[in-house]
Amino acid sequence: MNYVPLPRAVVPVVAVATVVLLAWLGWESILFPETFWAPGDLSQYHANVGPCIHCHEPFQGPSPVKCQACHYREDFAARSEPTVRDHHIKMIAQRKTCMACHTEHRGALAEITTGVLPGAEHTHEQGTGSHR
Repeated sequence: MNYVPLPRAVVPVVAVATVVLLAWLGWESILFPETFWAPGDLSQYHANVGPCIHCHEPFQGPSPVKCQACHYREDFAARSEPTVRDHHIKMIAQRKTCMACHTEHRGALAEITTGVLPGAEHTHEQGTGSHR
């Protein structure tokens, strides 16, 4: 297969278009990082959490350590059913990630659990959206 180079007149246009695209990506990333890069809206439970770095590690994604900064054991134990509380304590002890069962960025009305615990109704406090 023969390589056919771009015509000389097209090269500056492609170069300018590339520079404009990169400048736009950089500018939007700086001004509106959450709306520009987020894959979807947060659920009602996390809608007031704040910037991405509140839950995500840069270039690594969500962090269980950051989940536990808000959902610490004592607070969670006080407002959860025993079955749900015990399940989460066991998952933390086994070093399972929160994202194995919980999802986000699926919209304000989305359920953030991927399944229901056997024998337990696993719901968060409906309508409160209470996070620090």
